[in-house]
Order: sequence, then C-alpha cells, then structure tokens
Amino acid sequence: MAKDKQSWGLTEGNGGLKIGTGACGVECSTGGDRFTDNGNGAVTDNCTQLTWLKNANCFNVKIWQEAINAAKQLAAGQCGLKDGSSAGDWRLPSIKELQSLIDFSKVSPALPGGYPFLSVRASFYWSSTEGAYNTIYAWYMSFNNGYVNTSYKSITYYVWPVRSR
Repeated sequence: MAKDKQSWGLTEGNGGLKIGTGACGVECSTGGDRFTDNGNGAVTDNCTQLTWLKNANCFNVKIWQEAINAAKQLAAGQCGLKDGSSAGDWRLPSIKELQSLIDFSKVSPALPGGYPFLSVRASFYWSSTEGAYNTIYAWYMSFNNGYVNTSYKSITYYVWPVRSR
C-alpha cells in the first residue's frame, strides 16, 4: 500500500485499529463517500461498517453508567430514529470505535469533511472502555482534537451511540 493511501480503519473481527482502507475500499481519512446518511436517523461509516446515531447530542451529558444505559435503551422513535431498531441494538462505542471517526487534520470537531452528523460537540464523549488498572475510570475522547484519556466514571460527558450493521 502506498504511503499516501494509509488511513485508519477497524480490522474485521477483533475490533482493533489497523492501517488501510475500509471494508468497501473507501479511504478512512476522507469525507465524501466515507459516510452514508441512511435517511432514518442513522449514519453508516463505510470504512468501519459501524452505524452511528446521526444526532451526536441526543442524550446531552451523563455519568458513565447512565451513558451505558441510555445507549442500550435507544430504539426507533427516539432521537430521530426511524430504523426499526429496538432497545439493546445500540451501545456505547469502545474507545477504538470513537477514535476511528477522528480526522487529526481537523479541529472543532475533529471529523472528516462532509460528515452528515448533527449536533456534534467539540467536547468529551464517553466510551464503553473501562480503565485497565482501576475500573473507577473509563476512557473518553475529545471531538475537539481527538485527545483521549481516562476519567472518573462520575464525571458527565456526552453520549454517542453506535451499533454494528
């Protein structure tokens, strides 16, 4: 693969990040064909094959456990969703899944150009990934610049649900 074609994407099966193009051959670092607005309140990332809630601020801020619960309870009829989904179809993304959205050449928000999401905050979003050394912490990411870190689960951050296709 040529150096100018390298980009971030998720590997199939294990959820780890790798360098390459997405499942559909779409370069993960670019806009344009990167995302498909499904017209039902959900957006498919053609690079990772994950489906994201189009409204990135439906739930405002919550502590970590509330964020986990809100994402699990999301269903059609909420947050502009008309996709037929049921409670349990959606979840809080892992930190790697959140990172897969980031375009480090952008700020406020650090997303690829042409993204179809609504109400993305250039702020902190919770992931489902708990701290490895102490589970009173969980990982979060800033959509201002792609910064990641851990925080006490009792702090409030934004919630952006995801589901597998």
